[in-house]
Amino acid sequence: MASEYGVAPVQISQWKRQLLEEATEVYGRKRQAVDPETLTAPLYQEVGRLKMELDWLKKSWPCRLRRNGNVWNRITPS
Repeated sequence: MASEYGVAPVQISQWKRQLLEEATEVYGRKRQAVDPETLTAPLYQEVGRLKMELDWLKKSWPCRLRRNGNVWNRITPS
């Protein structure tokens, strides 16, 4: 990195040490631990809601849909 940016290696080492020592001052407070359940619970609720909406739409449309890869094709009744 020193040769890439034309800076003395000692200078980069000093900057790194200074950043590690004073990182909490630079970036504010320390990160707080977050409960994974707190993050994922709303996402699972949204997935459930969207799945229910999709199921309802599939049943309520006058035509049927067939999945072909990532594309839904309309099938007209015969």
